[in-house]
Amino acid sequence: MSQKGFTLLELLVSVAIAGLVMVAAVSVIFHIFYGGMRNSDQFIALNELAYITGLIKSDIQMAQYTSLTDGDPTPQNSLELMWVDYTSFTTANESVHGVTYTLSGSELLRNYDGNARIIGRHITYLGFIQNDNIITCNVSASSSSFAERNKNLVFDVILRTW
Repeated sequence: MSQKGFTLLELLVSVAIAGLVMVAAVSVIFHIFYGGMRNSDQFIALNELAYITGLIKSDIQMAQYTSLTDGDPTPQNSLELMWVDYTSFTTANESVHGVTYTLSGSELLRNYDGNARIIGRHITYLGFIQNDNIITCNVSASSSSFAERNKNLVFDVILRTW
């Protein structure tokens, strides 16, 4: 008489192999989602840095006056810029513009002619130094994912001369 079925040892081996396959599958799925979230947060932080540096560069290039002390080696965490808009040939239509950059926690605020708005939410450091007519800006951003990633940009902008 032939008995059909599996022995206890065969069942235990197959359950152990199935458990190993399940652990490997869960591990692969976790790494796929974890890597995607990390890359997404890093992408957001890098895009904010690119946007912020573009605004700061264009505002500094327009500026005639700054709140920085020329030659002071200590980085300032805020910057105030002012300039006069000469878009007409008469002095009656000249308008004074001002912009202020301030780091509040991890949010970078830009106040342009009294209109304040947040231009960055992942900023960890902001520093400005002026030497002659060159302003050096140092901006750092950090992603808030599982493994924190930092990106730091340092750039110089030349003030226009009058």
